[in-house]
Amino acid sequence: EGAPEATPDTEQTAPDTEQTVSDTEQTASDAEQSEAQPVLHSGLREDGSFGEGAMLIGDSLTYGLVSNYLTNNEKLGDAMYMAMPGKGISAFFNGIRLKKKGDEIHLYNKEFEGLPMDDVVAQYGERITAVYFMMGTNASAVDCPEEYIKIVDYILEHCPDATVYLQLVPHSRKAFVKYEQANQNIRTAYEHFQQEGNPKVMLIDTYTAIGENLKVDGIHLTEQGQECWYNAIVAFAQENNIPQ
Repeated sequence: EGAPEATPDTEQTAPDTEQTVSDTEQTASDAEQSEAQPVLHSGLREDGSFGEGAMLIGDSLTYGLVSNYLTNNEKLGDAMYMAMPGKGISAFFNGIRLKKKGDEIHLYNKEFEGLPMDDVVAQYGERITAVYFMMGTNASAVDCPEEYIKIVDYILEHCPDATVYLQLVPHSRKAFVKYEQANQNIRTAYEHFQQEGNPKVMLIDTYTAIGENLKVDGIHLTEQGQECWYNAIVAFAQENNIPQ
């Protein structure tokens, strides 16, 4: 007669045990999901200026953005930057050293003096949390997606906490600037990382944002064009809820 009384207790215990296992599994699942989704960074402070983890890499267009718009409007903040006017993306790996005299005048943080771009990334990678990369206006006819992929892979390897933002190059009125080809290369490189399932590589449509706000030379940006570029960076971070 004692057995029937024990059965309800046993049945009551079973769901509690199942629930405990379920909670444990859910916690483990949440932890795995959190670990699988890396933290993204915009490098932007709440006031719209760049923090010390931001790195801007480019050619004369980035030179102008940093030296003119960002500096004059107190948006540069503590950003790192390096820009080589007249250079295509091959400059990242070809050993050209950052300098401010002679036949080439580059723009960069003073601690980068004499270093090639890839060495800067390797030496300061632990500090970098957001990379804004725009190169492709120069040597646009000979570049290829694989070069962009190689550069981004290198940045990701040496900057473990960085989110990399590829940016489309702006329109140009000069026939030798193959901006459509360059942007197709950039989009193809971006798709490569999308297919890999890497959320740390993002694409900003700066081509559309900048429009045709060009100086009379048909290549470089007016101040309005630089403002549109900056606004596109800020809007992208806001729309995608990406913190500093």
